[in-house]
Amino acid sequence: MHIWLRLGARLPWGDGARRRLAALAERGDDAALTAMIGLARRGHAREWLADRWVATRDERLRAAVLETGAVASHGRARQVTLALHGRLSRQAGYQAALNVAACAEDADETVRGNAYAICATATGPLLDLLWRAAATGRPALVETLLANPAELSGDALMWAWWAWLDRPAPRLWDRLAGQGEPAPAGPWPTDAHGRERARVHAQSMVALGLAADDRLCSAAVSPDVPEQVRLRAEQICMERGLVPDQPVERALFHLLTGATERYRALDPDGSLLAAGRARLRGGLRDRLSRLVTRAGDESPAHIVTDGEPKPCDRREAGRQVHGLLDSQAWAELWRLFPTLPFEDGLAAVRRIRGWRPSDAREAGLFDLLTRPLPAPAPVVIGVGEAAVQVAFTAGGARMYIADAAKDVRAGVSAEVYSLWRRERVRSAVWHGARQPGRIIAMAASGAGFAALTSRGRLLFGHKMLREVALGPLTGDRGFVALAAHRRTGRLAVLGRRLTVLDRDAGRVVAAGEQDLRGEAAKVAFLHAQRMVVARRDGIAALNTGDPRTHDVWAPFITPDGPSLTGLAAYDGGTRLAMIIDGGVVFAALDFVTGNCTEIDEPRFRSPDERVTDLWSSPGGEYLAVRAGAALEVHGPFIDGGEALLKRPLTELSRAHLAEAARLRARFGDDSLTGRRYGLLHACLAHKYDVTDA
Repeated sequence: MHIWLRLGARLPWGDGARRRLAALAERGDDAALTAMIGLARRGHAREWLADRWVATRDERLRAAVLETGAVASHGRARQVTLALHGRLSRQAGYQAALNVAACAEDADETVRGNAYAICATATGPLLDLLWRAAATGRPALVETLLANPAELSGDALMWAWWAWLDRPAPRLWDRLAGQGEPAPAGPWPTDAHGRERARVHAQSMVALGLAADDRLCSAAVSPDVPEQVRLRAEQICMERGLVPDQPVERALFHLLTGATERYRALDPDGSLLAAGRARLRGGLRDRLSRLVTRAGDESPAHIVTDGEPKPCDRREAGRQVHGLLDSQAWAELWRLFPTLPFEDGLAAVRRIRGWRPSDAREAGLFDLLTRPLPAPAPVVIGVGEAAVQVAFTAGGARMYIADAAKDVRAGVSAEVYSLWRRERVRSAVWHGARQPGRIIAMAASGAGFAALTSRGRLLFGHKMLREVALGPLTGDRGFVALAAHRRTGRLAVLGRRLTVLDRDAGRVVAAGEQDLRGEAAKVAFLHAQRMVVARRDGIAALNTGDPRTHDVWAPFITPDGPSLTGLAAYDGGTRLAMIIDGGVVFAALDFVTGNCTEIDEPRFRSPDERVTDLWSSPGGEYLAVRAGAALEVHGPFIDGGEALLKRPLTELSRAHLAEAARLRARFGDDSLTGRRYGLLHACLAHKYDVTDA
């Protein structure tokens, strides 16, 4: 075969020989690639050339594709190469519109430019279909279509409103408000799609202030309309002096619009507020809680419990606790403690500063709950001066420590540690990487690992090694970080922007819009749809699950202050660990308010040496830090048998005293869970006035 390569253009023309030559080129053989380009210039293998360029985005291949006019054989690659040549279809078909939409988000500037040209000049049915494609979660295409001067009408207007309701954008709102025309009114069929079109029409009427007064008042306090529509209704009602007729809605409206005195006159005992708040959910409920706390005459604890010690769910607990911590309402927080899931309530009580109950018996329990807990000893693994990357398996049972300096074509070498047995179980090498590069980040992937290389490839290692090129999949390059989510197996890759992939890296689940080049260095999952990225000057928090939710920026440190170089989520994604100037700092991030608050972490023993990197298991059970010539593995922060700890004290009976004692003995006072069961036992003994338990 290599004799043929030295012959240049005088190559054998058989299909078998050409396939073998292509296989060599795909494995990185430069001479074979040169020969394949020569074949394409002579009219052969042009589909392979175009397919290969789309897969690798190699500049030599791109030049050859432009020179030869090569077009890929099928699918997305064919559309991208057609767009590169300026031959993308302008037919008024939905598939053609989807092809334009995909090319408008491509990484190649020429491909994007030719797709933009179609969007900027489209009219009639093609424009309608392009807006339909844009309304399916394509904000970049929306921005492109706004450059089209054609007036929006018919289906184009319907889909433009649909896009704004799904993901509000200032420029799109300016266009819709400037035109002043609601979405078409129908009549629509009675199927699900028809009902959605009717919903878009009704909400566009509210947003423009064209709906009836009672509809505007109802929308201003309704959790069933998008927040941007509710805020428009609220603003219009205030401008026109409208208030809801129904007393509960009127009480909510006065609070939401800042008319505190009018609210107090209407609802002196808080009964209307309690009834109204039960109707709300999500962000609107959060906003009301913050407004009530600022008003000063009601506490979040009162709203949750309505004066009685009733349990609240974990999400509700987080909202209320944060408000009380912000206002330092320590007495109210202590009063709320029995209604919270025990482990959450314990964490909240341990953050109380400078306060103690006045009752002697209550004070004794408070002192017990806030007493410092000794941190368990970490597992220390010597790694010398070697550059390493770490990945935990999805359940945190095992940890891979990989050589990060070695070219992956020579194999991925890793030491495998059992964290349950606290010892190394084996060494392993995975072969099969075709492209050069070194490992720059690792994350969990099922029972194995996913490794990100310096050439933008993902290597999946378990029983075999599988390689995936990220550039063609994400339209991005310059990847620097990788993270995994435990339950879904999703992978987040950080390059020019943040992209979330499915567990097999077969498709893009979500993609961020913010350009993070040169800014972000680490990424971590808090939830399947919530993650944080570390920037030099703070934390950027993103929600990929709700397109109406904007990025939350939490400046935990100042731009002129210390440098933030590491990030990991732990403790079930409820806490963050960060490296700031060589030390580990712990924080809690609130997505509702955007606050990032530093917290104490008594379960972590600070290393004696400077920390240079850190990693966490996907579920947050373990936290590993690189300090000098050693890896220190801390945890588990979450371990088995915690069902009772997730229930509030108000739900537990006297019979649970014996259960708490049994579980304390089972886990032992040396474990974190055993100590927490000991505290639960003490709280139950206090609740039922048992002195000999």
